[in-house]
Amino acid sequence: MSLQRMQVLITAEQRAWLERESIARGTPCTAIVRDALDAARGVRPAPLRLAAFERLAALPARPAPSWEEMEAAADGRYRAVPE
Repeated sequence: MSLQRMQVLITAEQRAWLERESIARGTPCTAIVRDALDAARGVRPAPLRLAAFERLAALPARPAPSWEEMEAAADGRYRAVPE
């Protein structure tokens, strides 16, 4: 399922979270959704993915990146600036 299709099914807040996590994890949004669906079904993700998700869940929230930042991240041009 593409992110465009998911936008119809999720709230703007959920989409913003997916975008932040996608950049933070370097993982496509669809993989994050798959992990969330697995968790909802009671299927535990692989230990490495679970540990990474738990570390990310402990991070403070950041504002959602702009589409330009997301495109730059996909191209390898994005560099996080410390706050």
